[in-house]
Amino acid sequence: MLMPPMPMRQHLETTPCVFYVYIPPQLCSTLQQSFLNPNTTNNNSRRSNPKPLRILLALHGYTGRPLQEIRKWHSVVTSLNAILLAPAGTLTPSMGLGWNAIDCCGDPVLKGVNDLDFVVNGVVETFLDVLRTSLSGEEPPPLAKQEEQQRQIGNVIATGFSNGGFLSSLLGLQSSSPTQTRPSWLIGIVPTGGYQYNIDLYTTIDSPVRPLALMSHHGGKDAVVNPTGCCASTSNNPSESSESGSSSSRSSNCPMDIGIKQASCTSVQTAFELWSRINGCSSTILDEAIAKDVNDSHQRRQQQQQTEQQTNIAISNHKILTHNHRKEKEEGDGNKNNNNNNDIVTCYKGIQCQEPTNFCLWNNEGHAWGFQFPGMDMARIWMEGVFLRAEEEMM
Repeated sequence: MLMPPMPMRQHLETTPCVFYVYIPPQLCSTLQQSFLNPNTTNNNSRRSNPKPLRILLALHGYTGRPLQEIRKWHSVVTSLNAILLAPAGTLTPSMGLGWNAIDCCGDPVLKGVNDLDFVVNGVVETFLDVLRTSLSGEEPPPLAKQEEQQRQIGNVIATGFSNGGFLSSLLGLQSSSPTQTRPSWLIGIVPTGGYQYNIDLYTTIDSPVRPLALMSHHGGKDAVVNPTGCCASTSNNPSESSESGSSSSRSSNCPMDIGIKQASCTSVQTAFELWSRINGCSSTILDEAIAKDVNDSHQRRQQQQQTEQQTNIAISNHKILTHNHRKEKEEGDGNKNNNNNNDIVTCYKGIQCQEPTNFCLWNNEGHAWGFQFPGMDMARIWMEGVFLRAEEEMM
């Protein structure tokens, strides 16, 4: 069930902010009985703590739309028996919706829009507050007690693509300082095609980041959010120099000035290693098991295609058969060698970590996961494990 969008605040003081809620059909009756229709149960059962709801917070990319995230993830949340929250970012004059996630992207960054506060307070905590009120039949408690009660009601995993990946990473990297406290309901993040570049966010000593489950995904051929990192580069263009009044001016090595605030580039692999330190991992290694099914499936498809090609050749006349068979054999051998050295996906995992810590690099993928994402099955299995782990800890 897709609930009507809920308006929450103004975007750039002109456009109302909304978020969408998708509830799988099989979860509707449970919600109605446990939360939305408390009169169907007695006071004792109604006020007892039910099993925490599973919630997936999905953040769209720059110029993306919340409904794209719902279409992308609805089968996953249905399998997980989870609720999907899909907020709309800040409306920009020319490029559509976006988020201020420090290093990306556009007008929301330039105008300093506090999208992190909106996602935390305007979306998730507002939604949890509605559920808590429905469950107890009382008005919201004082702020000091809200976080504990909301944690009991829902466990949240945040995911996002591109600009949304930057923001979900930023949400996970909120430290233990009073001004940057990470919500206790956040139990994991799955950033795809976007991550935070500022190393200081990962290594703050005075207010360190608490361990958090992470599964990061990135395209190995991403030309928008470069897997080697986006950062400022120096230009010697005379026209640019004259405008800035200096001998050189700064620009980013990535489109849309992504990462221009950073003097040096932080690769997605480095970001994963920094997360492994946060999560107390003893080391990181290749995770061949998680990638095996994807790579084996790809190899089976290629073998099937080669078999079909050879069958088509066999029904041709002898001259064409001889010519094409030699050509296909050479190409097939070449592809086979490439496959051995270039799997579809290469994954890594942390060892002896306090929280699950995973990263997958999709070697031949670019920056086109706005509508579909090749790692859906991986993410679904990983999310199931993270949700179960959190639920067991609360028992």
